[in-house]
Amino acid sequence: MPIDETTRLLRRSSELGTPQVENGYIHNKASSNLKGIFGVLRPGFTKKYNFWLFSIFGFFMAFFCFARLKYLSTSVLEAELTPGDWFWFHDGILHIGFMLHLATMLPAGLLMILQFVPRIRYKFMLFHRLNGYVVIILALIGNVTAMIIARRAFGGDMGSQTCTGFLALASTVAMALAWWNIRCLQIDLHRAWMLRAMFWMGSIVSTRAIMPLMSIVQTALGGYFIAWPCDEIIFILGNREDLVMSQFPQCLIPNGTTSGWVAVEGDLDFSNPVGLGAIFNTNFGAGLWLALILHMIGVEIYLALTPIESERLRKVSYERQLAAGYENPGNCGTTVSKWGDIGSNATA
Repeated sequence: MPIDETTRLLRRSSELGTPQVENGYIHNKASSNLKGIFGVLRPGFTKKYNFWLFSIFGFFMAFFCFARLKYLSTSVLEAELTPGDWFWFHDGILHIGFMLHLATMLPAGLLMILQFVPRIRYKFMLFHRLNGYVVIILALIGNVTAMIIARRAFGGDMGSQTCTGFLALASTVAMALAWWNIRCLQIDLHRAWMLRAMFWMGSIVSTRAIMPLMSIVQTALGGYFIAWPCDEIIFILGNREDLVMSQFPQCLIPNGTTSGWVAVEGDLDFSNPVGLGAIFNTNFGAGLWLALILHMIGVEIYLALTPIESERLRKVSYERQLAAGYENPGNCGTTVSKWGDIGSNATA
């Protein structure tokens, strides 16, 4: 190698400085002083893929929550809610449950984004802890209210009720495991279970993207019906008997009262509120199940592809548990060594 080139490389190496270890990562001047707009915007991320994943999913979660904060106004809710839902949610216990669900889950969705910002976790630990408790409490209340309104939300068929119940139960268990592991200073498992809980609950955002796509296919194929009570149809049509008579004459009897239920065909036609409400009622359960499955698979793929981060946090957990005087540091919380005879020399 020419002398000039060797000198240049040595000078460059000297400029970069000696690498230093911080939070389990190796840094030098070049990596700690990131250049360009990416370095300015990156709030503590050491991996670009983590930054982009956070940006994409964080953006959609924030957009979804901010766009629905206006629904805390009942006048806006009445005007923009899916046709048919306001019939059930305009008063009574369902109205209270629905408003409480929005008032808890929307702030929880916004605050949970901050939990995944590395700089906040490292520099503002107290805020990270307090914010985590707030998110968990809000999410738990949101899960309870989701169960209250599930019977009527988007038609409330058994598919949607089952998925809502499963999602509420699964996310509650995941948050409980995340809380227990951080109480035991098992940070690696706290990360895993909190990622699962938040990503599972985020499936509702993907559901709202899947439903219109399903509606397009359903409308093109035709023949997707759902049973609705006549009272709900008349409520949607603004008590206009002429419209009811032209579309659902079986709902009217000689004395002008309503009777029974009728089959309503789903139709992605915004000029037909009854058909529009019906089309979303028919696909909400399927859309929610599909979104939840995709989110469950997705988060497990992410966890499987980041074993180095898990191992780093496992070592941090060991050090903190050792300093705290734990009996078996590195294997507290819900680690696999705590179950059955895993890690034991005992035989059956």
